[in-house]
Amino acid sequence: MATVKAKPPVAPGKATGAVLGLRGRIDATARRRALGAQARTGKYARSFATKRALEWSREFWWALLLVFILPSAVFVPVAVFSLRGSLRPAVIGAAAATGLWLAVLSCVLFSGVAATLDSVVAEQWTADDLRRLRRRGWRLINGLKFVDQSDIDHVAIGPAGLLVVETKWSADGWDISAVKGFLAQRVQEAVAQVARDAKQIYGSLGEVRHGTPPRSALMRPVVVLHSAAAAVSGSGWTEYSYEDWRVIVVHASHFRRWLEALDDGLLGETEIMQLWNTLDKKVRGYESRPGRAPRRTFARLVYEWLAKPCLGAAMALWAVKGVVAEDQLLLEFLSWCVAMLAAVAALRVKSIRHFAMGYATVWALYLLSAVVLVVAFGWKL
Repeated sequence: MATVKAKPPVAPGKATGAVLGLRGRIDATARRRALGAQARTGKYARSFATKRALEWSREFWWALLLVFILPSAVFVPVAVFSLRGSLRPAVIGAAAATGLWLAVLSCVLFSGVAATLDSVVAEQWTADDLRRLRRRGWRLINGLKFVDQSDIDHVAIGPAGLLVVETKWSADGWDISAVKGFLAQRVQEAVAQVARDAKQIYGSLGEVRHGTPPRSALMRPVVVLHSAAAAVSGSGWTEYSYEDWRVIVVHASHFRRWLEALDDGLLGETEIMQLWNTLDKKVRGYESRPGRAPRRTFARLVYEWLAKPCLGAAMALWAVKGVVAEDQLLLEFLSWCVAMLAAVAALRVKSIRHFAMGYATVWALYLLSAVVLVVAFGWKL
């Protein structure tokens, strides 16, 4: 029996290869942005603050309800019986909004989570400074976690090495040269923590670290100190030691200047990519398990589920206005079909799905209204 030789796989053409390459670059860029996003900062602090605020709200719900309805109870009767014209709904709306924000403010202050939320903002400020390094070829990971026992605030990989950054907040001013006192103890604890984090990351790199510079040059543990007090004078940073690790402690007001002074001649692009891919793989493996993906922030939820659908709805209303202006029934019908097909297709694209939700909702309601008017009431288009 004659044997049939298998045909070798056909290599993709230039056009197909270009499309696949473009898709890969888009996915890589999206992944870099996702790991460096603000939504990943302060995960532990945000989770603690949310839990504590909910516990306090369940215990003192009656007080929150009283704070919420008090402005409306006082100002709504005044507006109804004493005001006329457009001023009346304005006062009623302001009273309702005032009650809502007074309730939120009371919960934040009396539940004791205000300081925790300050630390979340401090981490976001540190991330903003690190994000500026992207122009120099750096890559950022916020909220790095690949084992349950650790939560590393920020990791930046770039030409000057691998930065492991821990952020600390205090309402009082930091004295980075102090050796005694409560704040000095907090600094020493932060130094020990970031040194342990750096040790853990260095150990997780495995064989990738072979061929890279020695550990003392590659790894740069950093503690960034934020406070509500005035900035410190002088250089604003100093060096601490923990076991055999050298840790930089820098005040937040001097952190950007310290980053600008880094020497970018240590790692090449290939080494940066290898280190990045290794950590990215570990983060993917950890966050692929149920319940371990980072939670979205409230601002991100508002942007995704309110701002984007509203913008899509506004675009649809503008399009509906243009369609209604046409006098030909066939042209209107074709325009409706094209608009709905575009909306259905857009719903399948993840990046614009929330815009498409608002767009499709307006068109669907408009088509439903038009059908009801035509069928039930004999409305002429």
